[in-house]
Amino acid sequence: MSVQVLSVIQDTAAKIGDPAFSQITVAEYLAWANQRARKLCVRMNLVKWVAFADINADDEVYAEPDDCIQLTRLQFSPTPTDPRTFRDLSSYFADEFRARVNWNYPVGDPDSYFADQGFLYLVGRPVADLSQALKIEYWGLPTDMTNAYTDKVPLADTVRDLLADGMEIDALWKLEKRDESLRAAAVWEANIGAIRPKLEMRSTDRRSSVRVSRGGARTWRAV
Repeated sequence: MSVQVLSVIQDTAAKIGDPAFSQITVAEYLAWANQRARKLCVRMNLVKWVAFADINADDEVYAEPDDCIQLTRLQFSPTPTDPRTFRDLSSYFADEFRARVNWNYPVGDPDSYFADQGFLYLVGRPVADLSQALKIEYWGLPTDMTNAYTDKVPLADTVRDLLADGMEIDALWKLEKRDESLRAAAVWEANIGAIRPKLEMRSTDRRSSVRVSRGGARTWRAV
């Protein structure tokens, strides 16, 4: 996250022989940078977010964050002002969830959940309103880059070249160099396939072996 997006744009423009931006504008490159960054995050675990949501009494259904790609952890606390009191909620498969809630939905502090198509079903059903009592960790989409001259790339530096290569594909297509663009796209796909296992590999001490981009904390409107 230390690389400015302008630096990546300049690299890409130089690769296609247009360092003065006479054929493609900086704004076009910026749009492609955002599109390619999102595509990379959908394909690989690159940006991890932590979000919080309010608990509403008598409401067991909560929407996942809009930018959530893959949920990795869900926690609840009856006393959310103390961060040490958050506890993990176990997850159910669909049949397990139905068996647990059939005809008699549990009521009380949630101890588990079921995730289904963008929604989280807490088990049990909360009995009190609690502010910021639900905590979710997830792989998500990157923050949009809006200013090419000041913004930094919201991805780890390890995928800088992948981002630039993806932008080169778009630039070549815009210049109607279709064969070159298709060849570059094939190489891009192959490089993703080669680098993805390395980025998601587990180290020998079981901690993540890659520096992922830490999206940080945010408020999550879950309902």
